[in-house]
Amino acid sequence: AARTWPQGTGKVGVVGFCLGGQLAVKAGLKARADAVVSFYGVQLGQSLDEIADLGCPAQFHYGDADQHVPAETRAAIDGLAKRRANITSFTYPGAVHAFFNSFRPQGFDPAAYDQSRARMLAMLQEALR
Repeated sequence: AARTWPQGTGKVGVVGFCLGGQLAVKAGLKARADAVVSFYGVQLGQSLDEIADLGCPAQFHYGDADQHVPAETRAAIDGLAKRRANITSFTYPGAVHAFFNSFRPQGFDPAAYDQSRARMLAMLQEALR
């Protein structure tokens, strides 16, 4: 439905956080999204084949101190990003799970927020133009 909105471009992007980060990957495939952004997506290790199948630009953002996204998963996504031009992954030093959420002061990381937000918006603007 979003593709038909007169104020849009006919393109759709999907952004998700935590479990929504994994759902963004799944929705991106099912809906053939034009862009996917996953912030600290949980259980992405179970979705590596799906991530590899994404044909649209896809970004993955996570902190290196995130207890919910294992280092092995981050490394696997980083490996996919090195092999696939449409996939990028970013790790934010010292950032924990939910670093983007300013309503959770114990985990909010203003520097990681600013940098990841700028990266996400730039990619979405380019992909959805």
